[in-house]
Amino acid sequence: MTNYVPTPTILDLLGGTGAPGHTNNQWLTDTMTLYGVDAASHTPNRETVADLADIAGGARVYSGTLLGKTCVSNGSGRVTAAAADLVVAAVSGSQFEYVYIVGDGTGDSDSPVMAFYDTATGLPATPTGAAITHVFSQNGIFYLGA
Repeated sequence: MTNYVPTPTILDLLGGTGAPGHTNNQWLTDTMTLYGVDAASHTPNRETVADLADIAGGARVYSGTLLGKTCVSNGSGRVTAAAADLVVAAVSGSQFEYVYIVGDGTGDSDSPVMAFYDTATGLPATPTGAAITHVFSQNGIFYLGA
């Protein structure tokens, strides 16, 4: 498996109409939540995992809200999404193998998956009750376009 950005479009990042099947869920204006997800209770599938409802509640080990979100266009059709590094305090629970970034809707079924990672430094990880820090690349979390 590889990391992928399953649903957003450049319009989603810059304030367009929202991810397919969802409305008004944009990177810059809406709350984005990062979830650590346990592989024992969840199997990623880019064809079927479209929103938070597709990730069982029991598979969600922890969550944290992304802050300091930015989008930068290179002027040639490529937009890069970024956010401040995230520290989630006192994480405990099952080992997690996946990280999902989800746009917060009014419920799980209208909270679209914006990005998914199954390979990253520190994955898989087993919470110990201490804080977990997500350090994002200086090049952004993901990009869309050319």
